[in-house]
Amino acid sequence: MRIPSRFKWRSTREVWLTGEGFFAVQKQLDDHTGDKRKFTVHTERADVAVLGTRFTVYNRSRQTRVLLEEGRIALTDPVAGKMFLMKPGEVASYKKGDKTYRVEKADTEQQRPLIAWRSHLLVFENAPMTELKQRFQEVYGIELVMEGDEFKEQQFTGELPLSDIREALNILSETFGLEAVPHQDRIYFISNP
Repeated sequence: MRIPSRFKWRSTREVWLTGEGFFAVQKQLDDHTGDKRKFTVHTERADVAVLGTRFTVYNRSRQTRVLLEEGRIALTDPVAGKMFLMKPGEVASYKKGDKTYRVEKADTEQQRPLIAWRSHLLVFENAPMTELKQRFQEVYGIELVMEGDEFKEQQFTGELPLSDIREALNILSETFGLEAVPHQDRIYFISNP
Protein backbone atom coordinates (compact mmCIF):
# COMPACT_ATOMS: atom_id res chain seq x y z
CA MET A 1 0.00 0.00 0.00
CA ARG A 2 1.26 3.45 -0.88
CA ILE A 3 0.20 6.37 1.32
CA PRO A 4 0.80 10.06 0.54
CA SER A 5 2.98 12.29 2.67
CA ARG A 6 1.61 13.55 5.98
CA PHE A 7 1.20 17.05 4.52
CA LYS A 8 -0.81 15.83 1.54
CA TRP A 9 -2.89 13.50 3.76
CA ARG A 10 -4.41 16.57 5.47
CA SER A 11 -6.08 17.62 2.23
CA THR A 12 -6.69 14.28 0.52
CA ARG A 13 -7.24 10.90 2.18
CA GLU A 14 -6.10 8.52 -0.57
CA VAL A 15 -4.19 5.24 -0.68
CA TRP A 16 -2.98 3.04 -3.55
CA LEU A 17 -3.32 -0.71 -3.00
CA THR A 18 -1.92 -3.85 -4.54
CA GLY A 19 -2.87 -7.00 -2.66
CA GLU A 20 -5.53 -7.20 0.04
CA GLY A 21 -6.63 -4.58 2.54
CA PHE A 22 -9.38 -4.11 5.10
CA PHE A 23 -10.50 -0.56 5.84
CA ALA A 24 -12.59 0.79 8.72
CA VAL A 25 -12.97 4.45 7.80
CA GLN A 26 -14.13 7.05 10.30
CA LYS A 27 -15.97 10.13 9.18
CA GLN A 28 -13.87 13.28 9.31
CA LEU A 29 -14.75 16.87 8.66
CA ASP A 30 -12.56 19.12 6.58
CA ASP A 31 -11.04 21.83 8.82
CA HIS A 32 -11.60 24.55 6.23
CA THR A 33 -14.98 23.74 4.68
CA GLY A 34 -16.69 21.66 7.37
CA ASP A 35 -17.65 19.09 4.72
CA LYS A 36 -17.08 15.37 5.21
CA ARG A 37 -13.66 14.34 3.88
CA LYS A 38 -13.66 11.58 1.30
CA PHE A 39 -11.40 8.53 1.69
CA THR A 40 -10.37 6.81 -1.57
CA VAL A 41 -8.62 3.51 -2.23
CA HIS A 42 -7.10 3.32 -5.72
CA THR A 43 -6.28 0.06 -7.48
CA GLU A 44 -5.40 -0.62 -11.08
CA ARG A 45 -9.02 -1.21 -11.98
CA ALA A 46 -11.07 0.47 -9.22
CA ASP A 47 -11.37 3.68 -7.25
CA VAL A 48 -13.37 3.10 -4.05
CA ALA A 49 -14.61 6.32 -2.41
CA VAL A 50 -16.15 6.36 1.06
CA LEU A 51 -17.18 8.73 3.84
CA GLY A 52 -17.30 6.24 6.73
CA THR A 53 -17.59 2.50 6.35
CA ARG A 54 -15.98 -0.98 6.54
CA PHE A 55 -14.88 -2.77 3.39
CA THR A 56 -12.30 -5.20 2.02
CA VAL A 57 -10.41 -4.80 -1.25
CA TYR A 58 -8.73 -7.75 -2.94
CA ASN A 59 -6.53 -6.58 -5.81
CA ARG A 60 -4.33 -9.08 -7.64
CA SER A 61 -3.05 -9.33 -11.19
CA ARG A 62 -5.99 -11.34 -12.53
CA GLN A 63 -8.84 -10.23 -10.32
CA THR A 64 -10.20 -7.39 -8.19
CA ARG A 65 -12.99 -7.82 -5.65
CA VAL A 66 -14.52 -5.34 -3.23
CA LEU A 67 -16.71 -6.47 -0.31
CA LEU A 68 -18.77 -3.85 1.50
CA GLU A 69 -19.47 -4.89 5.08
CA GLU A 70 -20.97 -1.68 6.48
CA GLY A 71 -21.95 1.77 5.18
CA ARG A 72 -21.98 2.79 1.52
CA ILE A 73 -19.29 3.16 -1.10
CA ALA A 74 -19.05 4.37 -4.66
CA LEU A 75 -16.85 2.10 -6.77
CA THR A 76 -15.65 3.67 -10.02
CA ASP A 77 -14.25 1.62 -12.87
CA PRO A 78 -11.99 4.19 -14.56
CA VAL A 79 -11.44 2.02 -17.65
CA ALA A 80 -15.12 1.34 -18.37
CA GLY A 81 -16.17 4.77 -17.08
CA LYS A 82 -18.87 3.31 -14.82
CA MET A 83 -19.74 3.96 -11.18
CA PHE A 84 -21.46 1.49 -8.85
CA LEU A 85 -23.11 2.50 -5.57
CA MET A 86 -22.71 -0.47 -3.26
CA LYS A 87 -24.78 -1.56 -0.26
CA PRO A 88 -23.67 -3.70 2.70
CA GLY A 89 -23.24 -7.37 1.83
CA GLU A 90 -22.51 -6.71 -1.83
CA VAL A 91 -19.38 -7.87 -3.66
CA ALA A 92 -18.09 -6.20 -6.81
CA SER A 93 -15.95 -8.54 -8.92
CA TYR A 94 -13.74 -7.91 -11.91
CA LYS A 95 -11.66 -10.60 -13.64
CA LYS A 96 -9.00 -9.89 -16.23
CA GLY A 97 -10.73 -9.84 -19.60
CA ASP A 98 -14.14 -8.70 -18.27
CA LYS A 99 -15.58 -5.48 -19.66
CA THR A 100 -16.56 -4.12 -16.26
CA TYR A 101 -17.49 -5.10 -12.70
CA ARG A 102 -20.30 -7.42 -11.67
CA VAL A 103 -22.00 -6.42 -8.40
CA GLU A 104 -24.06 -8.96 -6.49
CA LYS A 105 -25.33 -9.73 -3.00
CA ALA A 106 -23.16 -12.22 -1.13
CA ASP A 107 -24.20 -14.26 1.87
CA THR A 108 -21.88 -14.84 4.84
CA GLU A 109 -20.41 -18.03 3.35
CA GLN A 110 -19.64 -16.28 0.05
CA GLN A 111 -17.98 -13.39 1.93
CA ARG A 112 -15.76 -15.67 4.03
CA PRO A 113 -12.95 -16.24 1.46
CA LEU A 114 -12.57 -12.46 1.12
CA ILE A 115 -12.24 -11.75 4.85
CA ALA A 116 -10.55 -14.96 6.09
CA TRP A 117 -7.05 -13.48 5.63
CA ARG A 118 -7.79 -11.21 8.61
CA SER A 119 -7.87 -14.45 10.66
CA HIS A 120 -4.63 -15.57 8.96
CA LEU A 121 -6.41 -18.13 6.76
CA LEU A 122 -6.86 -18.85 3.08
CA VAL A 123 -10.33 -20.29 2.47
CA PHE A 124 -11.22 -22.27 -0.65
CA GLU A 125 -14.63 -23.56 -1.72
CA ASN A 126 -14.57 -25.99 -4.65
CA ALA A 127 -11.52 -24.16 -6.01
CA PRO A 128 -9.96 -25.55 -9.19
CA MET A 129 -6.24 -26.34 -9.17
CA THR A 130 -5.52 -23.22 -11.22
CA GLU A 131 -6.96 -21.04 -8.43
CA LEU A 132 -5.07 -22.94 -5.74
CA LYS A 133 -1.79 -22.57 -7.64
CA GLN A 134 -2.42 -18.86 -8.28
CA ARG A 135 -3.16 -18.09 -4.60
CA PHE A 136 -0.03 -19.99 -3.49
CA GLN A 137 2.06 -17.91 -5.87
CA GLU A 138 0.47 -14.66 -4.65
CA VAL A 139 0.64 -15.42 -0.94
CA TYR A 140 3.73 -17.56 -0.48
CA GLY A 141 5.71 -16.71 -3.64
CA ILE A 142 5.97 -20.42 -4.44
CA GLU A 143 4.86 -22.28 -7.53
CA LEU A 144 2.93 -25.50 -6.99
CA VAL A 145 3.69 -28.17 -9.58
CA MET A 146 1.01 -30.82 -9.89
CA GLU A 147 1.62 -32.90 -12.97
CA GLY A 148 -0.76 -35.36 -14.50
CA ASP A 149 -4.26 -35.26 -15.92
CA GLU A 150 -5.80 -36.35 -12.61
CA PHE A 151 -5.15 -32.86 -11.18
CA LYS A 152 -6.75 -30.85 -13.96
CA GLU A 153 -10.26 -31.69 -12.78
CA GLN A 154 -9.51 -31.74 -9.02
CA GLN A 155 -11.03 -29.14 -6.73
CA PHE A 156 -10.01 -28.12 -3.23
CA THR A 157 -12.29 -27.15 -0.37
CA GLY A 158 -10.69 -26.21 2.93
CA GLU A 159 -8.66 -23.76 4.95
CA LEU A 160 -4.91 -23.18 4.81
CA PRO A 161 -2.93 -21.14 7.37
CA LEU A 162 -1.35 -17.99 5.95
CA SER A 163 1.52 -17.90 8.42
CA ASP A 164 2.61 -21.55 8.24
CA ILE A 165 3.48 -22.78 4.76
CA ARG A 166 4.61 -26.17 6.10
CA GLU A 167 1.19 -26.78 7.62
CA ALA A 168 -0.48 -25.62 4.39
CA LEU A 169 1.62 -28.09 2.40
CA ASN A 170 0.85 -30.88 4.90
CA ILE A 171 -2.87 -30.26 4.48
CA LEU A 172 -2.56 -30.41 0.68
CA SER A 173 -0.39 -33.53 0.86
CA GLU A 174 -2.92 -35.34 3.03
CA THR A 175 -5.85 -34.15 0.93
CA PHE A 176 -4.39 -35.41 -2.34
CA GLY A 177 -2.39 -38.35 -0.96
CA LEU A 178 0.88 -36.97 -2.30
CA GLU A 179 4.25 -35.93 -0.91
CA ALA A 180 5.26 -32.25 -1.17
CA VAL A 181 8.88 -31.98 -2.30
CA PRO A 182 10.42 -28.49 -2.27
CA HIS A 183 12.97 -27.51 -4.90
CA GLN A 184 14.09 -23.86 -5.23
CA ASP A 185 10.92 -21.74 -5.50
CA ARG A 186 8.67 -24.66 -6.45
CA ILE A 187 6.85 -27.41 -4.61
CA TYR A 188 6.46 -30.65 -6.53
CA PHE A 189 3.71 -33.04 -5.51
CA ILE A 190 4.70 -36.65 -6.15
CA SER A 191 3.12 -40.02 -5.39
CA ASN A 192 4.06 -41.47 -2.02
CA PRO A 193 6.32 -44.51 -2.43
